[in-house]
Amino acid sequence: MNKFFPDRLSLWIGPLGTAVVAVAVVAVVVLVSGIINLAASIPHPEGWANILHYGMKRAVAFHAGDLKEPDDFDADWRVAQGAAHYGHVCVSCHGAPELGQNAVVLKMRPRPQYLVESVDQLSNKELAWIVLHGVKYTAMPAWTDADREDEAWSMAAFLRKLPEMDYATYRDLAYGQGRSITKKLDVEFGDHFPDTRSPAAKRAEYRSSTPASGFLEFAMQDTLLPMCGRCHGEDGTGRGIGAFPNLSMQNEQYLKKSLEAYASGERHSGFMRPVATQLSQPQIEALAKYYASQPDVRAPGADKLDPALVEKGRQIAQDGVPSRNVAACLSCHEQTQFTSRVFPNLSGQYATYTENQLKLFAKNDRGNVGDYNPMDELSHALTDEEMKAVSAYFQSVEPGELVQEKAQ
Repeated sequence: MNKFFPDRLSLWIGPLGTAVVAVAVVAVVVLVSGIINLAASIPHPEGWANILHYGMKRAVAFHAGDLKEPDDFDADWRVAQGAAHYGHVCVSCHGAPELGQNAVVLKMRPRPQYLVESVDQLSNKELAWIVLHGVKYTAMPAWTDADREDEAWSMAAFLRKLPEMDYATYRDLAYGQGRSITKKLDVEFGDHFPDTRSPAAKRAEYRSSTPASGFLEFAMQDTLLPMCGRCHGEDGTGRGIGAFPNLSMQNEQYLKKSLEAYASGERHSGFMRPVATQLSQPQIEALAKYYASQPDVRAPGADKLDPALVEKGRQIAQDGVPSRNVAACLSCHEQTQFTSRVFPNLSGQYATYTENQLKLFAKNDRGNVGDYNPMDELSHALTDEEMKAVSAYFQSVEPGELVQEKAQ
């Protein structure tokens, strides 16, 4: 009786090779013919959808293990940061408490999850990893600036709280003062925008130029202050918890250059870049002028700062750290009205915000505003405690106080 299976390994080579070729031919025929219907109007078979989702979750769990959760993960300022971005971008697909998802996105395949009810399926690390890296073939994008892992953690902090919220809580966190601002700036979006892309970029099937369209067309509709005021307030002082910087004491030129740097990607932020890229140049200039013209106000909370920490920060700000060749902060900051065009004013800024910026500089993750940036090198030489101290000191000082002292 003949054996059905070959009894030697070498005899398998021919049949296996033939099978591989046959499968490849069938795959090519199917691919070229277009016989497979990829229409999103046809839902995935239930079993296949579950397999795909399981594979995605396992891949995320495997790769998310490399992330390190920050000690201040639950901080209120982190939750507020994440909420503001969610309300601008993510809510379009993933919905909000007590509200249904948009009918358009529910026709996507796979459909975006309603995160209010499904976010508990993922750990904090997994949430941050998905925000930072996205997931291919799901329409979930990667973070606009991959250097800003800290922003991904703020998103994860908000998402962790999302199931506990009712609509009113979500609305206040996501939109802040923006809902009550009715003031309009005397500037228009514009009617014509030249294409400044390179010839190579023009051959691509996408257009990465500015101004750009967005999830919420606030720029085209000339509703700038209600949008910017969600985070920064009408007066530029933010929400009072350090989630967003105090803009009221900054120079107009510095604010203008910052918005331009966010739009170009020179300064890194997945929160700010989607906003800044929507602005036309006249709108950038008008916003910078508006916020720079607001009364200089010190960020709230200075009375709660540790006096010993403030004193330590004062010494660093005035004298630097000579033992490690760290220059005094006041060598550049708070010098004159002219230097404030290049270096941001720090007096009256939220300590939380300044400390976070120093940490970004130390990791070379902040990016630049302008051509001269000594901070990447200087911040490497500061300890975490020194960063905290100098940040506390500058919040304790009234805006303009140090410049006035030099003038006397």
